[in-house]
Amino acid sequence: MTRPGRPNLGAHHVDGLEGSAASKERLRVILKTLSGEITVKEACSRLGLSPARFDELRTQALQAAVMGLEPKPMGRPRTVLSAEDATTRKLTARIQELEEDVVIAETRAELAEVLGARSSTKAPKAEESSGGGKKGLRIERRGRK
Repeated sequence: MTRPGRPNLGAHHVDGLEGSAASKERLRVILKTLSGEITVKEACSRLGLSPARFDELRTQALQAAVMGLEPKPMGRPRTVLSAEDATTRKLTARIQELEEDVVIAETRAELAEVLGARSSTKAPKAEESSGGGKKGLRIERRGRK
């Protein structure tokens, strides 16, 4: 009983891969020798190679396949920062800190100006409260009762 599914293309799986026509033909012939479709002697005559050179190509192809199938760590590889990149990041962070400090200093100066102007006109009086045993300041508001 046969199972439904995709047909096995055998050495024709190579057709969909990237590469030159010559390299694809070499791989097709190597796969056919591995599956027993053709002999090494036939493969050598098709490719115009000696048996020793064919053996080298077959070993090279199989080694590349094994290396390509090595397990790799999951996820995106870490990016290694060069010394220049690290310095650039540090300097950019420092610039941002200094810009924030400038904004804070400008805000403090504005507040000091506004509060200084208020205190020179009508500033609320601060008196110590005497009730409840707690020390604190009581601010008297003028104009409202």
